[in-house]
Amino acid sequence: MALQSAFHSMPRQLDIYIIQALFSTGIVGIYSSAKSLYRFFDEASSAAYGLVYPTAVKLIESKNTKTKAM
Repeated sequence: MALQSAFHSMPRQLDIYIIQALFSTGIVGIYSSAKSLYRFFDEASSAAYGLVYPTAVKLIESKNTKTKAM
């Protein structure tokens, strides 16, 4: 189980290991924080689209249905 978890997380953190080999610890910390912040906003926007998209499709479909009926 732990080995599978390590193989799963390794590609996700490979960029941090590469940056750590090239730059100082402070730069790696800033990069890691920025990456986490990006993931947060990416997940938040995905959740918002998940809520808005079905409603928008239903609204467009209902307008198309009303237009066809006229």
